[in-house]
Amino acid sequence: MSDEQSYSMEEPHEESAQGGSEDVAGRLPGVGDQSTPGGRKSFFGIGRRTAIAIAAALGLLVCVAFAAGWGPFDRSDWHSEGQGSVNLRVNPGDSVATIGRTLVSAGSVRTVGAFIRAAAAQPSFGNRIQPGVYDMRLRMSAHSALARFFDPAARVQMRVLVADGKRASNIISSIADQTGLSVAALTAAADARSRQLPPYAGGAIEGFLYPATYSFDPRATASQVIDSIVANAISKHKALGLLAPPKALHISAREVLTLASILQVEAYPDDYAKVARVIYNRLHQGRRLQLDSTLNFALGTSKWTFTGAEHANPSAYNTFAHAGLPPGPIGNPGKTAIAAAMEPAAGDWIYFVTTNPDTGLTEFASTDSGFNTLREKFRSWLKARP
Repeated sequence: MSDEQSYSMEEPHEESAQGGSEDVAGRLPGVGDQSTPGGRKSFFGIGRRTAIAIAAALGLLVCVAFAAGWGPFDRSDWHSEGQGSVNLRVNPGDSVATIGRTLVSAGSVRTVGAFIRAAAAQPSFGNRIQPGVYDMRLRMSAHSALARFFDPAARVQMRVLVADGKRASNIISSIADQTGLSVAALTAAADARSRQLPPYAGGAIEGFLYPATYSFDPRATASQVIDSIVANAISKHKALGLLAPPKALHISAREVLTLASILQVEAYPDDYAKVARVIYNRLHQGRRLQLDSTLNFALGTSKWTFTGAEHANPSAYNTFAHAGLPPGPIGNPGKTAIAAAMEPAAGDWIYFVTTNPDTGLTEFASTDSGFNTLREKFRSWLKARP
């Protein structure tokens, strides 16, 4: 719109010429008193030269805003949550500027400056970005990129499940399958870590691969994985009171861990406390435990029945051949089994038999004849198997 068109909207003397009321606005100080050289009043009382000056100033302000990266004029940043996906790594000690350069190189943010400004606006965020691998978007705004570093779903992690009650050798094989790390590297790491365990470990890793789901950096080494799992085991053992078992049980920390590992293999969780009582009763009466789980550990097998020669195996873990608990854990127990080992149920049972492994039915007996009845039930189940 031209200046001439802008000013043509005002017709100050029209009503006076027709005998109407006088133009009051023209009499108010500061409004309508000024006229253009041609006799026309300015738009809202502003002269042509003043309007041109204001327009020039506004133009300059726009240029400054554009250059400084303000508001909608900011071309140093993208203005979206991004699209696609790209993984990038934040290393320990990386500064905000270094992270910004990594983002720019990956195509996630437009400029380093935009990310630095976003982090400066939220200093508590910028200073708390954790090392690791992140799943970022492409062409994100700097603020969106900063927020994504604190979204748990964006953290790229290697998840490892350690199952309850499994032997160390089986756990190591499982970790290898889940991570791509070699069994040899994991075994070597476990052997090295076993030499640094607390005294109640007896120099063996068995019992110290605590069952849980773990998260690791995708580039974690075998040693880092094993060390983390073992550290968690030691922490959990302390928290559960394993290092100071009830005095009335007359049992050491290592024996608690051993008994708990037996419970994990021999019983279902609902029966842990009752099976623990059976074991304590047999120990107090000087009876051999005669547990299949310990013989399986000695033989490196996992089966229901054994030959006479196998029952006579000289391994110290064979509780058919030796009295008392085996010399150490036969697996890696979790919280429920450890708690049951220190809080056995009350009862006079000296036998337990899982009479139907399909349903998990476990029955208890206090006499030899009662045991024979339960054993026949198990044999009937065994014969009925296809």
